[in-house]
Amino acid sequence: MGLALLGGIGTIVPLTLMAVVFFANNDFVLWVIVCTINVPVLILNLAAQPTKVTLPALFFAWAINALIIVYSIALFIIN
Repeated sequence: MGLALLGGIGTIVPLTLMAVVFFANNDFVLWVIVCTINVPVLILNLAAQPTKVTLPALFFAWAINALIIVYSIALFIIN
């Protein structure tokens, strides 16, 4: 379970940050949002919390990351 969580965050966070860098003109506010949303997931993973605690945090982080990616692409298309 821990490897799956770390792999999920380890792939989603770089993809989100690449979208911020390449599509949203490297907006600092989006960097802060991505870092703040994903740190609790890593902390819960490293603290070996039960699955019922870690999965909601993971899915919430994935949803926010997806929204940031969509926002970055929309910002790129608009500009």
